[in-house]
Amino acid sequence: MATSPFLSGRTSDLPTHPQGSTVLRLPDRARGSGAVSPFAVTSYLAVLRADSGAPARLQHGVDLLPGLVAGCQHASITIVTGERVQVRVASDATSRRADELQGELAEGPTLQAVRTGHSVISHDLSTETRWLAWCSAAVAELPVVSVLSVLLNATQLPAATLNLYSDTVHGLSAVDIGLLHTLAAPLAAALGDGRLDVRLLGPAA
Repeated sequence: MATSPFLSGRTSDLPTHPQGSTVLRLPDRARGSGAVSPFAVTSYLAVLRADSGAPARLQHGVDLLPGLVAGCQHASITIVTGERVQVRVASDATSRRADELQGELAEGPTLQAVRTGHSVISHDLSTETRWLAWCSAAVAELPVVSVLSVLLNATQLPAATLNLYSDTVHGLSAVDIGLLHTLAAPLAAALGDGRLDVRLLGPAA
């Protein structure tokens, strides 16, 4: 599989951690669970290749991700500068608030993905120990209980992450890495669009 700035070219090099960071497993598509139709993916890519401006393409793409990624109910893209987390686009208020809490508390999977340079997953926020303050706040305030944060641009600044949130424990453990590459590549391209300065992107509605 060709690599891209997404995930820094690492498709399965996720950190191991006793509280749920493991290599993502590919789903058994023969069972039909979580399978995405080629038409749905084609439609998604068409939206991201439309002539609309990059901010609109990013919002459309993020809005569609919960219906395309198994286990994902909420999605967002954040821009990270130091400890500052800016929500650029979000599929809903839940993903927006989950990201905002990371900025307020200066910890969480988004910040860790940027610091370490690779994707970060937590299967159960109620038992996660890496970001105690953020997990406590997220579990108390939001329905999310698992999260996957991945880099969208590995070589550019400011750093950008794609964040997927699930309302179920291990909800994102069967994410298809190949599909995620396909879905994330046009989002990374929109962020890197020469016509777009990411600093001009406004918050999601």
